[in-house]
Amino acid sequence: MKFTNPKTIPKRQRMRKLGVALSFLGVFAIGCVMPAAIPTTTKVIGPSLEAPPLNLEVGHTTKYEVVRTVGPPYAILEDESVFIYFWYRSNEWAFARKWYVTWGFLRFDEKEVLSGFTAGGKSLRKWLREQTGKELPVQDKVEKVSLLMRIIGTVDGELDTNLNTRVGLRAGNLKSGGYMGRLIGRKYGKDGWIKIKADPGDLYLSIISGGHQTSLNPYHEMNKDWRIWRVDVPPGVPLIYIGTFKIIGESIYKTADGGPVRLTHPPELLDESDKAQNIAKEAFPEKPDPVISLAVEHEGPLIFTLPSNYDQPGTD
Repeated sequence: MKFTNPKTIPKRQRMRKLGVALSFLGVFAIGCVMPAAIPTTTKVIGPSLEAPPLNLEVGHTTKYEVVRTVGPPYAILEDESVFIYFWYRSNEWAFARKWYVTWGFLRFDEKEVLSGFTAGGKSLRKWLREQTGKELPVQDKVEKVSLLMRIIGTVDGELDTNLNTRVGLRAGNLKSGGYMGRLIGRKYGKDGWIKIKADPGDLYLSIISGGHQTSLNPYHEMNKDWRIWRVDVPPGVPLIYIGTFKIIGESIYKTADGGPVRLTHPPELLDESDKAQNIAKEAFPEKPDPVISLAVEHEGPLIFTLPSNYDQPGTD
């Protein structure tokens, strides 16, 4: 076998050969990687509306059959005309897993028979508009209410009041369709006091483990025992104290600011109204004393009250 000295080959010819070699390597790499990019398995966890044995049929499936087969809904409208479900779906590869959340909405008539449903891809507001021709009132222009709260606890056996970003603070309302989105409150001092803002109406809060959804710490396993609190947010109130949340947890991993915390016990709600009054005078001297309206632990489906002007036509 004769090997050619690269220095004796003209530069243009060498570049041409290099391009051919790189193309070959690229095709070889794609051939190796692409099969691995296809999920090997897909898991569904939770009350999925997409899988047997539930076969949804408009005009035939009853509310009782849905609850008996799938289980109680995650949330409902107060008149029980709409059920909201969600479930986890994961795509798994050889060395990784990615979790997704899918939402399903079901609407029942006055005889409790299914009149419409959808699974994923649409917001509750858009779907209700398609189903009923009515519009949920736009709340973007409604003045938000400030909620004062505190998060404290012990992490790895030591007292910690810097937990605002180390745990997951989540909140949901009718506007979000029940989705508990992540919140980061504005800190006041070093004692765990934070302020969040919310639309008037029904608000549901939860404090869950921090960190991301990974193959080692999947979201549903870390937070399957979470607690939910309900807060009635009245309009026109400058400031409300909703309670102090005490947690017990352990570090998932360490970072400069402490790192995310995994809850080892369900959070506990404490009443620190006197301290709230004092911190409010220091942090918000322009506001009147906060109204004390402690969050209430909620069990069962989230219940959303429809606005009084729901029957009025709205604009997008």
